[in-house]
Amino acid sequence: MRAHLVGQRIRIFLLFEAVTFVAAALAHAGVLVNSYEHTRARNAESVIALVLLAGFMLSWIDQPPGIRPNGRGDFCLTATRRSQSPAGER
Repeated sequence: MRAHLVGQRIRIFLLFEAVTFVAAALAHAGVLVNSYEHTRARNAESVIALVLLAGFMLSWIDQPPGIRPNGRGDFCLTATRRSQSPAGER
């Protein structure tokens, strides 16, 4: 039961963060607020929002039995493990 509540809180947090980054991207695109246009910020915030939304969607996929959901962001850990490998080991 506790794992279900943790997973639900993580989903809510992912969705909240994604909506926040979408709003920031819209502000930097000039849609929500004029005179705050910034192309690089808009692009970065859009990518972050897409990754958060992908994580939100992937959190609804059923896990195989015996695997507990965790809040460490396995998607991000996989990406950082690969980027931190020594130069000759790719």
